[in-house]
Amino acid sequence: MASREPLNPGRRRLLLASLAGAGLLMTGCTALLDPGDGPDIVAPPLATNSKLRVVIFELEALDLPFHAGIVIFTPEETVIFDPLGRWEPDQCSRDGHLIRDPAPADMARYLARDGVGPAGTSWTVHQVEIAVPPAVARQALALALQTPALPPLHCAYAVSSLLSRLPGFSDVEPDVVTAGLLRTLRDRPDAAYSRRRLPAT
Repeated sequence: MASREPLNPGRRRLLLASLAGAGLLMTGCTALLDPGDGPDIVAPPLATNSKLRVVIFELEALDLPFHAGIVIFTPEETVIFDPLGRWEPDQCSRDGHLIRDPAPADMARYLARDGVGPAGTSWTVHQVEIAVPPAVARQALALALQTPALPPLHCAYAVSSLLSRLPGFSDVEPDVVTAGLLRTLRDRPDAAYSRRRLPAT
């Protein structure tokens, strides 16, 4: 993996301003999710081989939920649905929106946002795990495979659209608002929610 050079302050401010403009489109100018420096929230992974793990990355400098994806666990395989993502695994390959059967090290890198963004960028990763029947997990994978090319800034729309078509997710509306998607999922009684602040890369 190529090393990344730290940005000088001027370029960094310009990048953050650009991300803010793009992110406001994605979040709908929603209020901060977790103002202040609260502790990490740790929920043990659900002990099932059939579940959905929605992952939302928040840009720490702006308190801005910025990118969304789903890890789809079926009894047969694990697939990361990462619409419009730029992260590249080391031990498997990306096929469009999908990363199939990621090795444990690659999964850890994905959840750590490793290799994405300029040096010095800090993220908070939000994870919402929901157990689903095997048929629903397989349906989620089938929908992910059918996802067409997307316009920019539509990762949350792709994730929420997929979820809205699954049994048991009638509370999810297709939307580009990343923060709204996180609120909806985090408030579900069947959700296991975790939040972890990542060290600057």
